[in-house]
Amino acid sequence: MQIQLIRHATLFIHLNGKNLLVDPFLANVGTFPPIPFTSDQTPIPLVALPAGITATGVAAQTDAVLVTHMHQDHWDPHTQELLSKSTPVYCQPADEATIRNEQGFANVVPVSDTASWNGVTIHRTNGRHGAPGIAEKIGPVSGYVLNDVYIAGDTIWCDDVRKAIDTYHPKHIVVNGGGGRMDLDQNGGHPIVMDIKDVITVCKYAPEAKVYVVHLENTNHSRENRTDIRKAITEAGLSAQCFVPADGEIFLTV
Repeated sequence: MQIQLIRHATLFIHLNGKNLLVDPFLANVGTFPPIPFTSDQTPIPLVALPAGITATGVAAQTDAVLVTHMHQDHWDPHTQELLSKSTPVYCQPADEATIRNEQGFANVVPVSDTASWNGVTIHRTNGRHGAPGIAEKIGPVSGYVLNDVYIAGDTIWCDDVRKAIDTYHPKHIVVNGGGGRMDLDQNGGHPIVMDIKDVITVCKYAPEAKVYVVHLENTNHSRENRTDIRKAITEAGLSAQCFVPADGEIFLTV
């Protein structure tokens, strides 16, 4: 398995000779309105795709897609237009009908618990997209475990993440960081994805696992950048365990 960070939470996983595209957000800079309830009203994405990577090129090489949830920064309409409608799309059960009936994909596989793709079992995990109250408004989110890699998705540190680690004992954990939150008290000032504190908690709870922080510097509600996170990780003595890959970086080969 080889995992490349394209940008944001978009991962390109080369596995058993085929390519799995995770949470595609391949649109051009400024394509979509800013995430609401935020004082920074810059349209997203904020940064371009890495040099040498194009949306059409990624789509052309994709054999299947894995979607954690339906927010446009994880499953954007631009990418949907580029992909063949026969491309297998693995998703959480709550999103099956929309992807099949409204977006027109013919081969949609809802992952209630497990599913198989290309000789690999995909395990779905739960998460919380923010503190109680806001998470229910934002909607359901999922993570997935492939082999010994746990892709946590848009979640804060919570019992669901703890359970996933306890159940699957992953050797590698990919978390969505940035501490994104709204300014207008729509979520009580609490992050809706992991902040530095949560990332450190994951590292300490799973000390044998390598942790990779993605989902950074590309949306208007993000609060922590790569420099912030790397500094905090170093100060916590976790720099040998926790890594912050750059856009375009192949950060894991197992």
